[in-house]
Amino acid sequence: MSDDPVKPALDALFSKHLAIRTKRQTFERMIQDLDFEDAKLQPKIVALSAALDTPVDPESELGKYLAQISGPGLTDGVRTVLRATETCKTPSEIRDGLLRLGYNLTEYTNILAVIHTILGRLRESGEVEKVRSFRDDGKQVGYIWKDYLEAQRPKKRSNSVSKKA
Repeated sequence: MSDDPVKPALDALFSKHLAIRTKRQTFERMIQDLDFEDAKLQPKIVALSAALDTPVDPESELGKYLAQISGPGLTDGVRTVLRATETCKTPSEIRDGLLRLGYNLTEYTNILAVIHTILGRLRESGEVEKVRSFRDDGKQVGYIWKDYLEAQRPKKRSNSVSKKA
């Protein structure tokens, strides 16, 4: 056993580091949960604002929010649609989700091809994963936000076996 006087200080600092890292991971999970809830609210807010008889004041907090969420590009829109659900989405469902978010897709001659290209890039960057899904109309390919897929996968079991005395 060593009588090194630095060791207790090192152990205390490292223990504090581990506690901070654990706390950070907890906060990151909380932020993911909040992002998920917010993504589910966005299409509802857009739909209800479109149903108003009078336009939303662009200088109001709601008006600024609507401008902010409708301003991002199509790739961000695809991200939002996929984050808004924990299940896989087909490219057609993603298109429908973009329309619900208020995206104007009329400028695209083949929006599904554009969505497929975006999904390919998001797969390459590790943000989404391609999955097979079985629906009423048979086997289809869908896409899911990778964080949700990871959360759905069963946790690996430990190989250690506890022995009873």
